[in-house]
Amino acid sequence: QQLVDEIYIGGVYIRFFLKQPTYKLSNPVLFSEKLVEFWESSFKLQISTSTNSSLSNSTAVVLAQSDLLVLLTSCIICVVKGEPSIIDLLLTWGFVQNLSDNLRKALDAGRRGSPTISVIRLLMQIVHRPDIVDSLAQGRTDLIFYLTKSMYTTSNTANGSCSIAKDAAIIVELMKKIFLCTAAAQIGLLVHKAVESNLPHLILEHILDARSTTSCAQVLNPAALRVYSVDLLKAMLIAADPATAAVLRTLLDTH
Repeated sequence: QQLVDEIYIGGVYIRFFLKQPTYKLSNPVLFSEKLVEFWESSFKLQISTSTNSSLSNSTAVVLAQSDLLVLLTSCIICVVKGEPSIIDLLLTWGFVQNLSDNLRKALDAGRRGSPTISVIRLLMQIVHRPDIVDSLAQGRTDLIFYLTKSMYTTSNTANGSCSIAKDAAIIVELMKKIFLCTAAAQIGLLVHKAVESNLPHLILEHILDARSTTSCAQVLNPAALRVYSVDLLKAMLIAADPATAAVLRTLLDTH
């Protein structure tokens, strides 16, 4: 009776699994496959414009709950930490490549918060691998452009004002991890895309500038954001090709 309201996926009660993340799964592949299926369904409902207006069945109601997406994200992270080989399956299933697309869909739909942060949390666990970074770089969606876009909530080009998102620290930390993966063949391309997306300008003008307190007023951890921002710029300089590195140094010198 106590388990009636618990979510059961791939032979596992997910809430109990999160309380015991070191629990040895009998079939981690099946569990991961089902987790991914539920995660993608939950994410799709989260960003759908009609999610809360006309859900057709009880399963859809459950999947549309934002806390479920958070739970599923945490479960995937726990599985990856316990069974690192699962990352290979996530790559094979196309889940890794779809994360960039899902970030774009969430931002285009104006669905920040749970959908956006769930994608970023998952990426944080896998971008240490060069093959993952290369796969993301070659994907349909410009990941760096959309990560940069996710860093701010409003931007006024007329007066140069910008409001940095409250979760910007974890986004910058993710990009730092990406650019630290210098063994990736496409890392230079990603640095070039970052420059094209005005990421260095955004950091220098609206995060590191002493006058940027207004821009960062909503940030949850502004001190961590500034530390990660400095580390990110350093990582970009190391990962950049000579031409892009010269552009970055010029930007840094002017600030």
